[in-house]
Amino acid sequence: MAVPDASRRAFLGRMAGALGAFLAAAIGVPLAGAALAPATRRDEPQWIVLGTEAEFAPGGPRMITFGSTRTDAYLQATVSRAVWVYRAPDALRVYNARCTHLGCLVTYRASSGTFLCPCHGGVFDVRDGAVLDGPPPRPLDQLEYRVERGELSARYRDFLVGVPEQRPL
Repeated sequence: MAVPDASRRAFLGRMAGALGAFLAAAIGVPLAGAALAPATRRDEPQWIVLGTEAEFAPGGPRMITFGSTRTDAYLQATVSRAVWVYRAPDALRVYNARCTHLGCLVTYRASSGTFLCPCHGGVFDVRDGAVLDGPPPRPLDQLEYRVERGELSARYRDFLVGVPEQRPL
C-alpha cells in the first residue's frame, strides 16, 4: 500500500512543477518581449510628400510642416515636424528644421539670407546649411529627397542633437 502513495505523491509533485513552469513561461515570455522590444525596434524614415517641384521657386526657402506618426509600444501619437526646402541654383536642398545644437526650430531671416535658431543664437547659411555663428556643433541636417512625376518628397528623419557627427535617432 505504501507504493501507491509514493507514486501518487511523486505524480502530484511533477504535475505541480509542470504547472509552475507553464505559468512562469506564460507570464515571463510576454513580459520579457515587452521589456526588450523597444530596444531592438528602429523607426524607419518616412517619405513625406512636400508638394510639386514647381511650387519651390528660386530665392528664399519655404517651410513645410506635417504630422509624423510615432509608435511607442501600444501608443500612437502624431508629432509635428518641419523641413525647409531651398532651391539653390544647382539643386534643391531639403533641411530638417531642427537646430543641431538642442533641436529648436530654426526660422528664416530674409534680410541676411540665413536660418536663425532663436533660442541660442545659432546662425546657418541657407545655401548649404553651414554654421555661421553660435553654438551648433554641425551644419543643418540635409535630408534625402526625390522628384517623381513632378512631385517632391523627402525622407524625413531626426538626428541626435548636440554632437559634431550626424547620427540618426
